[in-house]
Amino acid sequence: PLTELSNACHFCQLILASKSGRQACIGSWQSLAQQQNKRGFSTCHAGLRYVQAPIKVKGQFRAMLVAGQFYAELPSAAEEEARLQELAETHNISPVRLRAAAESVPVLNEHAQGHIEGWLKKEARVIEEFSNERLDMMRRFQMKTAQK
Repeated sequence: PLTELSNACHFCQLILASKSGRQACIGSWQSLAQQQNKRGFSTCHAGLRYVQAPIKVKGQFRAMLVAGQFYAELPSAAEEEARLQELAETHNISPVRLRAAAESVPVLNEHAQGHIEGWLKKEARVIEEFSNERLDMMRRFQMKTAQK
């Protein structure tokens, strides 16, 4: 990650607190970043959803803005139990704590997901504009400095 994570849900905090869990999260993010033009929704290694928007500076991919940690729909009890048990074993996390944390993961309807996606796209465009303006300003500054 280029920045610190902010507002991670309790479920993700538990996984990120485990060394192998953090590595799995980083692997998910790296995989996502390799899909430079991907917009929209993805599912992470732990089964949670997130939305992403690429950030391009002067037309070149530079970063991916990601927001998430939600379910698009509540998983079935059997599916959830199997996934949580596997995560707990793989990352040496208390299954009881992981189950309790999973209960607090929000389920977002299509309207809420669309709202988050729209906000993220706007935020990515703002970052692109600031980055492009800063790059232009630095180039002008370097040109002026070189002329002296």
